[in-house]
Order: sequence, then structure tokens, then C-alpha cells
Amino acid sequence: MRSSSELAVRLYIPGTGGTKTLAAATVVGGTLTVDVGTTLNTANFAVTFNGSFVNNGTFPAGSSTITIGGNSANPTIAGFSTTGPLNFTRTASTATFTGNVSAAS
Repeated sequence: MRSSSELAVRLYIPGTGGTKTLAAATVVGGTLTVDVGTTLNTANFAVTFNGSFVNNGTFPAGSSTITIGGNSANPTIAGFSTTGPLNFTRTASTATFTGNVSAAS
């Protein structure tokens, strides 16, 4: 999907079915939404959520480093699992997890 580490203000993965795969580390400044029937594969690239993460589809994070960052007002983060590390770098407000999260560290 992306060819370089890039900031997306909002990233919406529509429910057209199938799998969308990241091509590089991705920073999402707003809401990342994975719609019903769609898979967003990280291909083990790092993903930073600076806003909310809505997962109505499938999000196989593999060994990606996942960062919960930014300073948006009270984002919500859907559950996910990664065998990579989980980082928290938020500079304002509190992120609320709306599902189970597991990570290597």
C-alpha cells in the first residue's frame, strides 16, 4: 500500500474483501479503520497509531512494532496481537483499549 514511511491523516481500508498489505512502516495521524471482510497485513512493518484504531476486519500484525503515540484527544484502540514490541509514546490524553492486546514487550 505505501512505498515509504509516511504519515496518513486517516486511513480507511474498505470492506471490499481480500487483503491489503503495507509496503513500508506507516504512521497514521488520525483514525485507522479496517472494515468488515478486509485484512490489513502489516508485512512486519512498524505501525504507529497517533489516533484511534477501529478493527472490524482482520489485522495480523505479525512481528511488527506497534506504537501508540500522538496527542489526539482520547483515542480508542481496538484489540490486536503482535509478536513484536508495543511502545507507548503518547504526549497528551489517555488511549483506551477496546479489546485485548498482546505483544512481546
